[in-house]
Amino acid sequence: MKKEVKPISADGLIKFITSERKRLNDEVDDFDDLLYVEPNRYVYEFCYGIYLDGLIAGYLTVNKHNPQHCDKLYVSSLHRRKGLASFAIDEIGILSVWVIEGNTASKAMYMSLGFKTVDKQLDMLVFVRDIKK
Repeated sequence: MKKEVKPISADGLIKFITSERKRLNDEVDDFDDLLYVEPNRYVYEFCYGIYLDGLIAGYLTVNKHNPQHCDKLYVSSLHRRKGLASFAIDEIGILSVWVIEGNTASKAMYMSLGFKTVDKQLDMLVFVRDIKK
């Protein structure tokens, strides 16, 4: 399996999100804020597609002002547990992320990659990566 992370255009991201929403019968509303990207505007500065064998399997967005902070990470349920999320985090060099406190799968993944909880705000945990591995 060939894994890749590369910048994705707004059109490419919208196509992926639209296909995921159809596949999931519109049960996922995680994508709504991403759909407001201007058409034909490349989002190289903050959005990356996560690819498996040449096909898009997810995306990762970074904070424009801090490109080492992950704003969103999504991998299609068809491609989870294949190491794509951790691969993308390592490829981009992510050092911080916010995680919903009850999301045990995400917390476990980030902790396995050397992230530690450093703060809590409402129901969100702030994780930073220990780069002294």
